[in-house]
Amino acid sequence: MFKLFCFITITSALMSNALAQNALVLDDTLHLNRGIYKNFKEFRKNSPSILVDFTVDTVFKMYGLVGQNSYQSYKIKLNDPHSISKDQKVWGFCDGKSVYINSNDLYRKGNIYDRIVFFGRYCLFSTLETAYFPVGAGVGSTRYLTDCLFDINMGLPVVLSKESVRELLQKDPELLAEFEKEEKKGKVLTVYVKKYALKHPEEIKR
Repeated sequence: MFKLFCFITITSALMSNALAQNALVLDDTLHLNRGIYKNFKEFRKNSPSILVDFTVDTVFKMYGLVGQNSYQSYKIKLNDPHSISKDQKVWGFCDGKSVYINSNDLYRKGNIYDRIVFFGRYCLFSTLETAYFPVGAGVGSTRYLTDCLFDINMGLPVVLSKESVRELLQKDPELLAEFEKEEKKGKVLTVYVKKYALKHPEEIKR
């Protein structure tokens, strides 16, 4: 009986360890671990390795041709400014409730981060981009808001467009046909990314 008990205990421990190693951030987005991610892999495993004290500041950035629109972005404020070196790789961070990411993977005091608004086979976020245009003999610029996704398996960001969503939907002819019937495709890009992500969780690698 004792041997059987020991066998069951060891087997359960091994199974629990295996499950923990295969656990993903998608498995429980209500219990996100607070901390700073060095890389995409740490985010994917819900295992931030930089555990320093910080707060999250909200920053409103203006965009549009004449700056008439406002976009809410975020900054990380370290309680100890020297707790992270300037050459430290930082993919993003989590405050325990939300995840914030930045395409610049080096920590900078003024970096702006965007909040992930949807978790799934493809994760969604919005970000501000800058467009440049000629003005007389010089160059002008304006900010515009764009929706993006990244692949939960690879972490590669892609700007949402009719073409990128069509490419994604190629693997699901039914959804693609539904998308092609939309008269205002530009307004439903995120809708179809979510539909595909929710319909195909089997594509998520463990």
